[in-house]
Formats: sequence, C-alpha cells, structure tokens
Amino acid sequence: MDKKLKRIFGVLTLLILFQPLCIKAQELGYYRASSSNETLEQIQGKEFVTFTEKVNQGGENGVYWLKLKNSSEDVVCELASAQLSETKCYIDGERVYGVSGTIFPSFRIPANKMVYFKVTCEKEAFIPVRLFNSADFNLAENQNLLSLGLYYGFTLLVIVLNLFFFFSMKERSFFHYSIFLFFISAAIFQRDGLLHLILGNDSLLSSDLEIITYFFVALSATIFAIDYLSIERYWKEYKALLVLINVGILLSYILFKFTDAFFWMKMSELLSMSVLIVIWFTGLMLFSKNNYSKFFVLAYFAVLFMACDFFIAPLMGWPNLGITTKYLKIGGVMEMLLLTYAVVYRMRGIHKDHKLMVQELFNYTNQLNSLEEELEKLNEGQENEITTSSLSRREIEILELIAAGKINKEIAEELFISVNTVKYHTKKLYAKLHIKSRSEIQPGFVQSLT
Repeated sequence: MDKKLKRIFGVLTLLILFQPLCIKAQELGYYRASSSNETLEQIQGKEFVTFTEKVNQGGENGVYWLKLKNSSEDVVCELASAQLSETKCYIDGERVYGVSGTIFPSFRIPANKMVYFKVTCEKEAFIPVRLFNSADFNLAENQNLLSLGLYYGFTLLVIVLNLFFFFSMKERSFFHYSIFLFFISAAIFQRDGLLHLILGNDSLLSSDLEIITYFFVALSATIFAIDYLSIERYWKEYKALLVLINVGILLSYILFKFTDAFFWMKMSELLSMSVLIVIWFTGLMLFSKNNYSKFFVLAYFAVLFMACDFFIAPLMGWPNLGITTKYLKIGGVMEMLLLTYAVVYRMRGIHKDHKLMVQELFNYTNQLNSLEEELEKLNEGQENEITTSSLSRREIEILELIAAGKINKEIAEELFISVNTVKYHTKKLYAKLHIKSRSEIQPGFVQSLT
C-alpha cells in the first residue's frame, strides 16, 4: 500500500474514532401523530413513548412529535438522518429555526427548556437524536466536513486509478469495479445528507434518485461479480437469480411511481441489499476454488455487515448497532484498497495462466510437428517397400521376362500381346518399382520382392 494511501486511511480512522461525546437529555419521548394536521397544543396532552438516542419504528412512517427536556446547559440538538422530509422545532410554544450551514437538521436549545419537534418521515421512521454543547458541535461539524472531503476525494482517486488500469491493461474487471464503486459512493452520498443540500425539500425527486441509485448499485455489483468471480463458469443458475432480483428492483421502482407507496421503495432497497448478500455468499462458496474469491469475501465481510445494520435494520425497525455513514466509510476504504489489489492479483493470475497456456500450446505444436515428420518418414518407408502383391499378374510376368533379358518384341511374342502393351506395362513397372532403366532389373529381382 502506498504511504499516501496509508496516511489518508489513518486520518479517516482518527476522525471517526475520536469524535466529540454526545450529551444525554433529561427526557426524550416520541408520539406518532394520527394526522399531519395535529397542532402543538393538541399533542401536548398525548402520551409520549420514552426512548434513548433514536426513534426506530421502521415502516411505520408518517408524522412524529418528539419531546426533549434539556439539561442545565445550552446545547445543539441534531436529528442525524437524511431521510427526514420536514422538521420543525418549538421552544416555549414558539417555532425556532435551525442552525444554518449544517448537513442534518440542527437546533440551538437553551438550558432547562422543554422542546418539541415535528418530524415528517416519508420513508422509514428512523430518527437519531444527538445533543452537543456548542463547542463540541462545531468541532463535530468540522470533522464531518473534513472526513467527507477525504473520503470522496479518496474514492474518486480509486475510481480514476481503476479506469487507468482498465485502459492500460484492457482488463474489464477494473472498469466494472469503478462503475460499482461510483454507485456505492452515490448511495452513501445520499445518506450523508449531501443530496438533500442540493435538492432542498424535493422529497419526490430525492426518492426517485434513491431508488435509481439502489438499482444501479445492484446492477453494477451483478456485472462486476459475474466477471470477477467467473460465476457463469461455476453456477449459471446464480447469474439467473441475480438477473431476476435486478428485474424485481426495476419493477418495484415502477410500482412506486404508479402507487407512491413506501412499501415498494422499501422492497427496492431490500432487493438491492439481497443482491449484495447473494454475491457475497457466492464468493464464499468459491472460497476454496481460487485466491481472488478469498480477497472478495474478506474485503466485503465488514462493509456488508455494517451496510445491513445501517440500511436494513432501520428500514425494518430492527434493533441496530448504531452504524453511521462514517463507519461505512472506514469499511469502504478498506474494501477499496483490498479489492483493487484483488483485481490486480486476479489480472496477474489470468495473465500467468495465459502465458502457461501459450507455452503449453507451443509445446503441443512442436510435438505435433515432430509426429508429423515421423509419420512422413514412415509413409516414405512404406512407399519404398514394394511387394509382389502390389503388382498385377501380367506385370509380374513381364517383370520376370525382363529380368531374364528379353526385349519388348520377344516378350510380346511369348505372351501373345502387342509391343505397345508391353511398353505400357513396363512404364507402370518403372513407376511402381522406382527404377529408371531395364538394367536395374537383374535375374532374381522378382524373388527379392517381399
């Protein structure tokens, strides 16, 4: 690994592991509104469900009211999710606006205040709540921006590096991996809240882009895995399964567009993750067959586990480990380094096998040439080995008379044939016996033939 890459990886790790500590609120509760029209006065008498750190209700999306009792110091409250469509904050019955320039909705809260948030969740109902003092919040924001710049800069570097390898070495796996890496980064880009900064509150366009991104993540992963793992060579049915799941993602998107139902968006995300899981298990089954499958399995184990915790658990409302995009980035950087090396390793292996095949083909060609030469010599020997069985009865009679010293006229008279017929048979005898004159036919010549 290059020293510069090690430094970037080290800085990213430090930024993630050493973050400012969050403050615990005195009281946290949530209430799922029966209608989006309920007002602050109406919900204050409702029963709030106590929670710590996050609301995690999965597919039970809609409007949620959060109640927060602050501690004895001024804090900044951050609702750290890019999936929230709209967020309003009320302090002492008055609406207050968030801190400007932040990625996630953030609000400054005075000490010893009861605060209410109205949050609209058009997607999964997953609302992480984090409290910082002002100094720690500014530090956390700066660290977050720095880690974003380092991660996406590093990702761009790896994509360009793989494209360079593709054009210089003509190995398709580099191109397929760079496309896959681009769409994976696009999915994380959305969850980092950066797409929300660009599009604002256009939740419909954001949902469309999210599903399209998931589809291309699954599709590019399928193409890369089929090529890199040589899936068709081992199990053609797995390719059919992956294609079928990709079709399911596309159908889910179409149904979402027609029905505007969150269920179909949820299905597209689940199917996209299932593609990655199937591919990983395929690599696991090929673990003992080749070394580059080992690289693939090891590179994706940690990042796939974290992705399931980050994407699937909140979507289903399951308990999760609190994996954030920052931890995904650490796993992603490790995966990029390991898998880029794995593609290079695979390419070297393929080139080595190709050289061995060329050498074996060269040796085989030489063996064929040697056998062909031996066969030609054998054929020549067989052609030179003349036997009486290859001569007709008339040719043997004429040959015996020539060996006895008879001339053509004498042979014709003795055999009662014309002189021209004798000449015709004599010419054929010369060709079969590979001789040029009668002088080569001596007494006993016929007996010498086998």
